[in-house]
Amino acid sequence: MILQNPFPDYVRNIYLDCWECWICGQNGTQTGGLELHHIQGRNSYSAFNSAPLCKLCHSMIGHTLEEEKTLMIKTAKYLVKHNYQFTEYDLQFYLNNKHIYDTVT
Repeated sequence: MILQNPFPDYVRNIYLDCWECWICGQNGTQTGGLELHHIQGRNSYSAFNSAPLCKLCHSMIGHTLEEEKTLMIKTAKYLVKHNYQFTEYDLQFYLNNKHIYDTVT
């Protein structure tokens, strides 16, 4: 099966040294491994729209605004910490979702 809008390799490679689910904190061995989640659905392959989740947490995702906000903030911090070079595509995704980032207290 070919996935619709899978993440490109350069986005997947960002998480090669990440070994924990960003929801439960497990390393995925007890829950079936880690998967790269599209935070806001498959409408964007931006690195800002990605988060590593274990299979169990990924299967229970509710796509609530609070979930999206939490995952997007973790992703942004992770990308900055790892000196990710933001693309024009990433910037556009960020600007389209700035309202989520602006709600951080």
